[in-house]
Amino acid sequence: MNKYVVIKVGNEEYGLSIDYVTNIEKYKSVTPIPHAPSYMLGMVDIREEVIPVLDAKQILFEQKTLHSGERFLIILKIDNKSLSLLVEEAKNILDVTDDMIKPFVSVSNQSSFLKGIVNVDEKLITLIDFRDVLQSLDNLPDIQKVLEKRTSMQ
Repeated sequence: MNKYVVIKVGNEEYGLSIDYVTNIEKYKSVTPIPHAPSYMLGMVDIREEVIPVLDAKQILFEQKTLHSGERFLIILKIDNKSLSLLVEEAKNILDVTDDMIKPFVSVSNQSSFLKGIVNVDEKLITLIDFRDVLQSLDNLPDIQKVLEKRTSMQ
């Protein structure tokens, strides 16, 4: 059985593997980075670690998350690198067996990170492999190099 954190982005619900999720925080002030890609909101200090904040809505729908209402940061650790994902809501933990996952029919090469769909209580939840999301983002390798340099200076 696999576990997923269910998040809300726009009007849709997505599942992120709990294997990558280290924490869920209420949104806090973000320090912007000049000339960063549109999906990168800036940096935030979480427990004395400075990590990038990525806008899930910008990544998935090319729309900025509105700055109204309660929002959350999903703290992820992938390949020993921490980052946070801004979402409208962090809903619950979902237990998923392999037979519950239906294939996702992709209409674009840019949606290769969508791994399947689960029907739970008549709601469709799309499962995302966030490692694949990161590989699909423009400029992320350059951003990671800058972050690694800053981290080594601390």
